[in-house]
Amino acid sequence: MNTLGNFFQKELAGKEVAKVLLEGEILHFTVGRRDRSVRVGAAFSEFVEYEELKKLEQALEGPALGVSYVQVLPRFPAACFCAACVPSLTRALKEQEPSLNGTFRHAEAKLEGTRLSIALAHGGYDLLAARNIDMKLKQLISDWFSVDCAVAFTGKLTLDEGDKGLLLEKVQIKEEKEKRRAVTEAMEQYESSLREQASRRKLSVRTEETLLPSIVPETARAVLGSVPRTRPVPIKEVTLESGSVTIWGEIFSLESKETRDKARKIYSVDITDYTGSLTLKIIQDASQCKELDTLKSGMSLLVRGEIVYDKYDRENVMRPRAIAKVEQVEVVDDALEKRVELHLHTNMSDMDGMSSAEDLIRQAHKWGQKAVAITDHGVAQAFPEAMNTVEAIRKESPDFKVIYGTEAYFVNDLVPA
Repeated sequence: MNTLGNFFQKELAGKEVAKVLLEGEILHFTVGRRDRSVRVGAAFSEFVEYEELKKLEQALEGPALGVSYVQVLPRFPAACFCAACVPSLTRALKEQEPSLNGTFRHAEAKLEGTRLSIALAHGGYDLLAARNIDMKLKQLISDWFSVDCAVAFTGKLTLDEGDKGLLLEKVQIKEEKEKRRAVTEAMEQYESSLREQASRRKLSVRTEETLLPSIVPETARAVLGSVPRTRPVPIKEVTLESGSVTIWGEIFSLESKETRDKARKIYSVDITDYTGSLTLKIIQDASQCKELDTLKSGMSLLVRGEIVYDKYDRENVMRPRAIAKVEQVEVVDDALEKRVELHLHTNMSDMDGMSSAEDLIRQAHKWGQKAVAITDHGVAQAFPEAMNTVEAIRKESPDFKVIYGTEAYFVNDLVPA
């Protein structure tokens, strides 16, 4: 029998996980490559509270298993099903239906044969009925326990006007507190990231965590609105359901035009954080475009806004509410003995090079290297650009050299085949 404890022995080493979970038998295993997710079906010998299942999922998420999302799909003995299981079932259901928040609070469950009655204490039956929660709860019971059980809601199904007003007030107060707490946590995380990045403005050795470019948040300077104060998320994770989100990206294309009455300007800014790309659509009064007009390709931006569908471009774009210029972590060469690259392709070599000769030469010079070779595929189109670049550099560094070469393949056609 392949158990969770044996299969994930390395990932769960040193972590506190209930014994019954470790002994769970793996029934099926699904990997989602696109969203880097794992779903594990497992059979357990006894009922396990939903919170314990979540702890197991959290223990497996992240660098240990190399995935961003893990879901454990439990299967329990039918004899374990009872009214005491309902809180776990409703908490699991609430992840699928966030609008159920608070609906089952103080509710009491009663199991009679194959009928489960849930007595509500705060109304909300209309919402439950509209979302077919009885059928979804029935299906979840079947998935977890292999039990066919009818579900009915009783108790206080609706609220009178006085109760509605009081409940609405409580909900509004709670939502406001949650919003303030979320903002405070985001601010604290942002300030923490500033302290972390302060000592990492330069990078000489890339690791798995620093393979892609990154930014130094403390260098952010406002261009539009205030400086975003939340940790940016990768562009590849941003969707229409993300709501207000902060991202960063390097500009690789930028267009701007005035409206017919010249009262406003429309900007289309394409950015990438090297996990994905996104277009920023900005419409601003012409009198307030001084800072936006300073944007250009190669700059890095920290942006906060909402993702919307643009019916003209027919794609998802971001409508920024705040934009700030920001610096990237600088990659440096701090080796005492500098290397000289003798095999280098420019964008003149199809499939082998993407950067221009000028960019490559200037980067080598910036890193303190004494020379660099250009070895394209038997063509010399990059040589004039290389020559002009090195002549400009020699005004500052007379000894810097470009070695002109080629990558070629020779066949001795004098030898009979």
